[in-house]
Amino acid sequence: MAACLAVFVMLAGANDQRVSGVTVNKQSAEPYERLTYAVEIVNDEDEAIVANLLNPLPKGLVLVPNSIVASSRSAEITTDQAKNTAFWQGEIPANGSVVVSYDVVVNGAFANVGSTVFNEIYIIVGDTGGIHTVDTTIVANSGTASRGAGRDFSDSSKSVDETSAMPGDELTYTIVISNSNGSADQAVSLDDTLPDTLTYVAGSLETDVTGDAEFTTTDDDNRITLTGVISAAASVELTFKAQIDSSGITNGSIITNSATIVGGNEVTTVDAETTITVPPISRKTNYLPVLFKELLAPTISLITKPNSANARTVGWTDGGGANVTYDLQWDDHPEFTSPSEASNVGSLSYQHDLPASYNNVTYYRVRSESTTGQVSGWSNTIAVVGSYRDDFNDAGGDWAIRRTSYLEEVRGFYELNQSWFVMQVDDKWDWGIASPMKPAPEPPYAIEMRVFQVTDGNLISFGIVTRGDSNGQPCLVPGAIYSAFNCFSNFFNANFINQAGRGEVLKLLWEEIDRLVDCPNCGGSRIKRLSDNEGAWRELSDMTPVIPGDWNLWRLEVLSDRQRLYVNGILQSEFVSSERNTNPYFGVFGSTDEYNNSTWRIDWVTVKPMDQ
Repeated sequence: MAACLAVFVMLAGANDQRVSGVTVNKQSAEPYERLTYAVEIVNDEDEAIVANLLNPLPKGLVLVPNSIVASSRSAEITTDQAKNTAFWQGEIPANGSVVVSYDVVVNGAFANVGSTVFNEIYIIVGDTGGIHTVDTTIVANSGTASRGAGRDFSDSSKSVDETSAMPGDELTYTIVISNSNGSADQAVSLDDTLPDTLTYVAGSLETDVTGDAEFTTTDDDNRITLTGVISAAASVELTFKAQIDSSGITNGSIITNSATIVGGNEVTTVDAETTITVPPISRKTNYLPVLFKELLAPTISLITKPNSANARTVGWTDGGGANVTYDLQWDDHPEFTSPSEASNVGSLSYQHDLPASYNNVTYYRVRSESTTGQVSGWSNTIAVVGSYRDDFNDAGGDWAIRRTSYLEEVRGFYELNQSWFVMQVDDKWDWGIASPMKPAPEPPYAIEMRVFQVTDGNLISFGIVTRGDSNGQPCLVPGAIYSAFNCFSNFFNANFINQAGRGEVLKLLWEEIDRLVDCPNCGGSRIKRLSDNEGAWRELSDMTPVIPGDWNLWRLEVLSDRQRLYVNGILQSEFVSSERNTNPYFGVFGSTDEYNNSTWRIDWVTVKPMDQ
């Protein structure tokens, strides 16, 4: 087992007699029903003792906001309900006890009738602790009038900022999910799958809460979803942008974007409509004594995605008029501060071959030009993610520590005189992720790197991280480094763990991380890596040894539903993902055991599309 998971191993086998009872008020529950968990913690010693309760809830349960309470308020130190995780820490008085309780709602979007929801609760009292599993079986809705009447999202609404728009325009949608019940928290799920005529603008989803709510959102594959709990008389407002397709839409057609809001047996549908107005094909401009067509700004799009040679093809619509050519520009910066260009392009497409670079996102725009001197406006801008390469000859690739369990003892730094990057973890049980925060291409792609293990020790590890997330904010926030998870709060990690001498016996642990929890007093590293499905983790014990004390080539192939690991050209394992995490960020991982420093040199890194 990886060093970073040692705290959970310790808990599972430890003495937990100070926990006298862990109960749930209902062993069988209906979808969207509310449950109450209660944990009694006993202190049989003559002095007060600190206790911790950590409950990362499974997908089938959603924490009710502000429901964590202790029987003795004076014993409470802190509570936290971020990322659907209940956390309580407090002092248990000498020869006394405290009962900690909190409420959850059965998430009907994931908890199917007939299934069993397994909830693991981690409890540490002083230097002892344990894992307590509480099971709840999901049964069919009773359908009684009293239960149905309790759910009311009838005041929910959906609107769009433009009720009349042209092809290519951007629309802003606003959805308000309102709990109109004045006395009860309500579990809810929302699904807004955009019609084919709209394309979601990546990263545009924003939420605003009035009152109390605990929820999660996703915005993958042209689909917006939300699951969670909204407190009585509270609401959640979602806004996002979508672009109307530029072709194939007729004048006067109506785009209807519908969303369904499900609470219990009730389904509420909210719609927003936009009528399409297609302008005339061209307008006449009179340059006496000759008439010219006004050139139209083209619409540019990606025709062929980058391949393993990093070649891609962009194309655009006709600018109109006679004797028209096109001026294509590209740049590493979306503002085109220092663009390169291809002038007088006579076709409606352009194949562009680029070398792999650590600036692997290229922005494109195009405009029409005529021999008469007319020039159109610039087209829309598109961003294309291609092959990545960093030989660490300079620090321009921006590699740095982006997530860590101990800021002062986890380092990522360049040694430019040797042209490599160093990942180093000094403190026991801690871990970190270094990344350039550059996106990988769409799967399938392969990430390769040449790595040297500097230090020797049992249970120190190195990993390749893929499919990490980012919300665009700084990863490590001053004063909130261990609680503000702006990036790498969920990711995949192919973790190579030394079981003996340097590279001689290795274990491979596939980690599928869904969330992080800051638990500074739980023992081991303070940031816990957690999964919605711990059974999805895979451990391979017979990994091929690497070349001890030498450079080794690691290759990880990332496909749409699985990953494959190679070491020095030899396939080690294939891991089928239980989830379809499509986040694009990658990096390297390092961790330590109780005694040893963990230091690794990376000579170069490439990330390339795989040709299909």
